[in-house]
Amino acid sequence: MNHALRLTLSLSLAAALMAPGKGSLSPFAATPAFADKGDKGDKDGGSDKGSDKGSEKGSDKGSDKGSGKGSDKSADRGAEKASKSAEKAERAAARDAVRNAVEVSSTASGTVEETGKTKGAKGKVASELKGLNAMHASPTALANAAPNSRVGRIAAYRAAALATSASLATSQEAEAELAAAQAGYDAALADLDALTTDYAGRSAAVIQADIDALDAAAPNYDSSAASLAEEMEEAQAHAAEVEAATADLAEAQSALSAEQAEYAALSGDVSALEAQEQAALMEATGGRILSDEAMDELRTALGL
Repeated sequence: MNHALRLTLSLSLAAALMAPGKGSLSPFAATPAFADKGDKGDKDGGSDKGSDKGSEKGSDKGSDKGSGKGSDKSADRGAEKASKSAEKAERAAARDAVRNAVEVSSTASGTVEETGKTKGAKGKVASELKGLNAMHASPTALANAAPNSRVGRIAAYRAAALATSASLATSQEAEAELAAAQAGYDAALADLDALTTDYAGRSAAVIQADIDALDAAAPNYDSSAASLAEEMEEAQAHAAEVEAATADLAEAQSALSAEQAEYAALSGDVSALEAQEQAALMEATGGRILSDEAMDELRTALGL
């Protein structure tokens, strides 16, 4: 029985419990058997009263009416009150039953609906894959399958995809090395720029010209010569730094060029392998373009 039918029966049962029944017997009402006995008793009482004297008859009637009416009214009120309490309890129980039935049915139907959706989606993907469901073949079957068989074409696609993945991983490593080489070149260039831009001294050639022009007979020759010699030392040290920075830049440039060439070659390999992988996929699918969900299912089954 499905959950919708359960909910309908639960609601019907609760409605039946809550509705006042026509012709139903109150738990406090007399049964037909006892009612007949009461009628018979009334008839017998009438015969007896006919044989009684007038004074006794009047006295009995007054007594019966006084006591009988009081007892009957009290019993009727008690029975009516008890009946209403019982009906009220039944309605409350029915409402609780309906509420519980609705909650249970809603929870169950939600779970079933979710499970149904999942199964439906898997069934749709499996239907789309068609012959590609042979992807679940064992590794041995994939390795030994005939090239033109369905399993063989799936195995060829798997091999092409693995080759693409390996080449792509190598290309990504080369890309990281290229980025490092670029960073090294940028740093070497910045160092050389700083040396040439921040230096405010004169070149060694200019200083040497001043040294050559000194007059040995001049009274300040010694001090001038000492000053120029100190300046020359600083200029020569700076020139050595520039020369080293220039060499570092050249080396960084060479490394960068090599990484650029390697990355370009690997990128070309990846492109070629991706084309081969796509061709293998078309062979396996028979030229069909699969949805993303079907491709995910295929690649997951093949360990890609």
